[in-house]
Amino acid sequence: TYGCLGYNDCYRVCPFDAISIDENNMRIIDEEKCTGCGKCVEACPRDLIELVPISKKVHIQCMSHEKGKDAKTNCGNKTACIGCGLCAKKCPVEAITIENNLATINYEKCVSCGLCATVCPTKAIEDRIQFRPQPIIIDEKCIGCTICAKKCPVNAIDGKVKEVHKIDEEKCIQCGICITVCPKKAIEAKA
Repeated sequence: TYGCLGYNDCYRVCPFDAISIDENNMRIIDEEKCTGCGKCVEACPRDLIELVPISKKVHIQCMSHEKGKDAKTNCGNKTACIGCGLCAKKCPVEAITIENNLATINYEKCVSCGLCATVCPTKAIEDRIQFRPQPIIIDEKCIGCTICAKKCPVNAIDGKVKEVHKIDEEKCIQCGICITVCPKKAIEAKA
């Protein structure tokens, strides 16, 4: 019995009217209205609401600790985590653990690569990045600083200091970290 009790504590304490109740009696948070004040998190007697950093683009849609069919009943058939562990096995930075039949994301480790969402059989993990382009290195801009290679969570970038680096497209997970960290803007997204 880890699902929502239906007392509407979160709904009542939200000062921004960011929480509504859908036709399945599920609490829906309007991300446009939510300010991240945390009052709903404090009010929930079952600790079912989690504040996800805005910079993180993957999250668990429903926080039920029930098993299989019961989780689907509590969350709605398409958003229930059934604790299968596929996401944890696929995560390249070991940011996901399974605790009490529920995937938990450690946002300090998570690189928002979205691989967890691609393997989730119930679609309980939502990836908010719609399109993940393949990064390419612009040879004439790359100075071989190795920052991108050091930051790549799956070691898909290879190259020696002061030499143009290469991205292994087979290993690359399109997380975009290399694009962000390159000081010379030598890595671009290929459409």
